[in-house]
Parts: sequence; structure tokens; C-alpha cells
Amino acid sequence: MGPSALEPGTEYRWAGTLTVPQEGDYTFMVQAGGAGAEGGGAIGIDGYTTARSGAFGTGGVVEKKWSSLLPTTDGRDNARATVHLAAGPHRIEVTASSIGGAPLDMRFAWMTPALRRANIAGAVAAARAARTVVLFAWSDVGLTFSLPEAQDELITEVAAANPRTIVVLNNGSPVAMPWKDRVGAILEMWYPGQEGGWAAADLLLGRASPGGKLPVTFPVKLDDAPARAAGHPERMAPPLPPGVPGGVDANAPPVTFSEGIAVGYRWYDQQEIEPLFPFGHGLSYTTFDYSDVVVKRVADGIEVVFTVRNAGARRGAEVPQVYLGPARGLPVPMAPKALASFRRIDLDSGESRRVAMHVDARQLSYWSAARHGWVVADGGRPVYVGASSRDIRLRALLTD
Repeated sequence: MGPSALEPGTEYRWAGTLTVPQEGDYTFMVQAGGAGAEGGGAIGIDGYTTARSGAFGTGGVVEKKWSSLLPTTDGRDNARATVHLAAGPHRIEVTASSIGGAPLDMRFAWMTPALRRANIAGAVAAARAARTVVLFAWSDVGLTFSLPEAQDELITEVAAANPRTIVVLNNGSPVAMPWKDRVGAILEMWYPGQEGGWAAADLLLGRASPGGKLPVTFPVKLDDAPARAAGHPERMAPPLPPGVPGGVDANAPPVTFSEGIAVGYRWYDQQEIEPLFPFGHGLSYTTFDYSDVVVKRVADGIEVVFTVRNAGARRGAEVPQVYLGPARGLPVPMAPKALASFRRIDLDSGESRRVAMHVDARQLSYWSAARHGWVVADGGRPVYVGASSRDIRLRALLTD
């Protein structure tokens, strides 16, 4: 661990002045390590805690990479945060606490705008010389709708240098993709866990065919999302600066959610907003044809029967989805489309399968305040079968 490691039960604190050479975005990192060590550290800038390791003040084991998606190359926890700083002096404070049974080794680092630009330039040079580029990008949940740490700039410049660029995303929520039409492919891996590297390699090399579907809608811009609905400025109040207790302005007006049942993909359908990628979207290395839909009533709901054919050259998985349109003449609002059933099927090249999807009576019902219970909607209503909420392949009508 070296002579500078903190012995168990000790703390360290240092304050000074950090002179920033130019205005820009600076990323600060707290990198903790040590077998059996516990504790953590933090960096504060101008009185606010900027980055802290996940173990700091919690008694966690620092080898676990819970503070960031990006551990260091030598296996340390790597808490990180980016702040915009003006050129000139800033107060900086670093703290560390060792509470385990082994010495705690702590590093503090930063990424300057100049170093970031140099790294992007190096990536662009490598892209020009490569046949194909595989670029891994990341985002923590809830930090920003854009990819953090100038990754959008990185992808845009790399794709300009080599259009045969594949972007592999590790993220937990939708992100903006201003570079979508400039890259060759996008592989959404979410947070795949310890087998994610093998899974990504199998998909990129064609040993496996993608078969997933998006469980959420990806908007084109943040203002398209229900959380930023026009007419509700209280939903868009800026957060308090990092380190301010509570993170919520106590004087802010209450947030009103007036969209009713139009949540998720239903909001985009109701408002006729074109998404970046719709709910249920997902491509594979093959294609699927849909045909011959039949809808019939059964004792406990309806059955939607149709044919799916693998029209491509290799085996693959498809997830057909059944949506219900609104019933006519009801005293309650209904969504333009509501997911009622879905199923994953695997098909060999050229194989066709007759698929029966059951929709139970609850899915056909609405809540009646007058009757204090669920009531099956009377009247005809449209039935949609598709590969996503916007990729509708078949239509039928459920009659009385």
C-alpha cells in the first residue's frame, strides 16, 4: 500500500487553492483501494462536495465499484463528478477516512478540458486508421440527459472520421443521441453486469443475435418527456448545487401530474410526439414478417392469433406485442394504444409460427368510480399487433 496509506481509524483532511487555467468542465475523481480496507474520501470545490467515494461515511468496502461505472485500470473505486469552473483560483478540500481493518490507499485525480480535447483527438486519429470502430459510452442514472464528460462530442468526431462506428451504450435510462444518424449501429447494453463483456462480444461478432426490446421510450429531446410537459414549469425547477442538504427547494411550488393514464409511451402517442426510439423497439440480425391476424373472444378475455415468419438468413428472436385501442363511448379516458400482451419467440431462418396471445378480462377493463370496481369495456375497439408501440404490423377490430 505504500507509506502514504491511511492506517485504520485515522482521518486526513487538507485544504488549499486550486488554480484553474481556463474556464471549462473539470472532472474530479476519488480513487480508493486496498484489500480489506474500508472507508472513503471526498473532494470539495468552493464549499460544495463535488465527488465522494461510495464508501465514504457508510462503512462500505472500497474495492466494490459502486461509486462509478468506470473503475480505474488497477481496480480501484473511481467516484467522479464534473463541474463547470471559471478560470482562476478555487478553494479545494480533500478528505479521507479509514475505518476498516487494513490501510486505506486513496488517490485524487482530475480531468482538465485540455486533457479531454487531447484524448478526443487521439481517439479520432485511431478511428481514421481503423477498419471498424467500437466505441463504449456510459451514463449514470439521472445525472443528465446527454452523455456525460463530452462523450457526445467524442462520438460525433469519431464517427466523422470513420462512419463504420458502432456505439455500445452502458446506461440505466434514456439518453440523447445527437449522433444517431452518423454511426453505423447502436448496441444498448444497459448495465449488463459481470458477464456484459462476453455478451457484448458475442453480439458484436455475430455469435448471438440481439433480441431485446426497449422497456421505455427514448425521446428526441428532454422537453418531449412528460416530466418536462409544457404548461408545468414547476417540473423543470433546477436542482440545488451538489452538497446542499435535501436537494429540493423547499419554496418550490408543488408538482402537478395531470396527464392521468397517459404515462410512458402513452404520453408520446397522445401528444403525437415522434420518439427517438419507441417503447418496445429492438432490431436483430434478421427480419420478421407478420400476417393473418384473427381476434376472438374467449371465456376470460380475448385471444389474438397471427403468424410470424423469420424472413432473414439466420435464426433470431422476436417479441411480438399486442396493443388495445380505446373503446368507443366510455365515460373515462383511454390511451390511444395500451400494451396488453407480449411474447418472445425464437425462429429459424424461413420458419413460420402461428402465435396465440391471450388478453385477459382485466386488460379489457376500466375502473368505474360509480361501481367501485373494474368493468369490462363494452363496444368495439381496435387491436394492434406490432414489433413496437410505433411499428404496428397488423390491425383488427374487436367487435361486440
